[in-house]
Parts: sequence; structure tokens; C-alpha cells
Amino acid sequence: MRHFVAAGFAVVVGACQNNGASNLPVNPGGGGGGGIGMHDDGGVDASDAGGTQLRVCMLTDPRGLNDCAMTGVAGLMVTLGSGSAAPTATTADDGSFTMQLSSGSFTWSVVDPTGTLIVPTIMPASGGSIIPVITQLAYSSLQTANSVSPDPSSADVFLRVDAGAVPLQGVSVVSSLPPSPYVAFYDGSSNAKWTDGTTTGAATGAKGTMWLPDLPTTSGSATITFVTSGDAPQQMVTVPIQPGTITMCFTDAS
Repeated sequence: MRHFVAAGFAVVVGACQNNGASNLPVNPGGGGGGGIGMHDDGGVDASDAGGTQLRVCMLTDPRGLNDCAMTGVAGLMVTLGSGSAAPTATTADDGSFTMQLSSGSFTWSVVDPTGTLIVPTIMPASGGSIIPVITQLAYSSLQTANSVSPDPSSADVFLRVDAGAVPLQGVSVVSSLPPSPYVAFYDGSSNAKWTDGTTTGAATGAKGTMWLPDLPTTSGSATITFVTSGDAPQQMVTVPIQPGTITMCFTDAS
């Protein structure tokens, strides 16, 4: 992270990063299932000729960004970067896929060719070796439970804040640029009804995740400023956003 001083207070500039939440096995609990490797250089690592095994994590609980369905994830299209030369892959039933990676900073994109299963999702490739996605049904339920009206021209950001790969409680949003028409929402005791920012003391719970819905997408990016405690320096992370798409991000505040 980078530090600078603005308006009389310190600000820590971060990015979507790898963390323990990204280091999930493709077949947890089963025999012979290999672990998904993590990338340590803040970008995508070069891989051998056989490609690198990664995973789309279809969330069973959107709060932690790492509770994955083990079946029913087949047929999603994953793209690394953009343009006609961008590599693509198709997920297996558990969400796993293999792709030949190259060095650099790219953005993952995951879509359902049928347009029915998941909400289109992007995530900076430095964010780890799993890509969380949410089903359209689960996302609609989340919007309804939290009185968020869908806006297909806007974007949503789910940001998990860790401290050394452990979800960080007590993190609160200071601002987002562009601003959301809603307050930030935070993981709480229910996977459907989240804690909204109007609640006294609202902040991330045990899973360290915040949700910012309906961000305007004109600029193509969003900068989220948050604080981990009342006397800590403010921290900020900038992520790509696209219309009708969810951006997933893990960041480490330690």
C-alpha cells in the first residue's frame, strides 16, 4: 500500500490483493483434489504449458465471498483481459477451469452464456485464484431484503477487507466515488438482510465484507474510502466497474 497526506489526515492507498480466502481447494474434502495456487506479485503470474487451475466460486453465502457451491457451476465463460486475443475458458461443474496465464495486470470477467444463472462479474486478476459470483436468484433476494432497486445501468461492488488473510471486523465506508444512491451495507447475522450504514456503529461483521450497490459507471472505476477504526488512517481502493455488473475485490488492510 502507498501512503499520502490529504486534507490533514493520512490516507493509505491499496488494491485488490491475494489473501487466504483465495486459496481454496477445487475439491475440498475429497481425495486427490489439488489446491488452487495463489499469485504473490500483485498481478497474474506466468504459468507452465499445462495452464493454471483456477475456480469460479458460485457463492452460497454472499457475505464472505468464499462460500462456494460444489456443483451446478458448469458452462460459465471466463475471460482474462479484453479484446479478441483475450484467453477464455469454460467452467466445470464445480466451477474449476484451466487457463494459460501471462504476466501483467488484467481483469477477470465471468458471464453465463445463457444469461440466466449468475450476475455478470469482474474482478482484478491480482485478487487471487478464485472469482466469486452470485446467482441471479440470490442477488434478487439480496436486493429485495435490503430495499435496493435494480438499475441495469449501474454497477455494484463487493469488497472484503482482511488483515493478514483474516476477515476484518469493524470496517466502515467513509465515501465512494462515484457515490452510491444507497448507504453501504455490511455483512451481519443474516446472509440476506445486511446491516445498512444508517445503523449506529454500522461496520463489517465476522466476514469482513461490504456491499455498495448501484454505483454510476460513467467513469469506469470506483474509489472506495474506508476506515478500520476511529483513529486509524483512512484507506482507499480503486476497482473497475461496468454497467449491469458486480465487481468483486479482496483487499488487505494490515
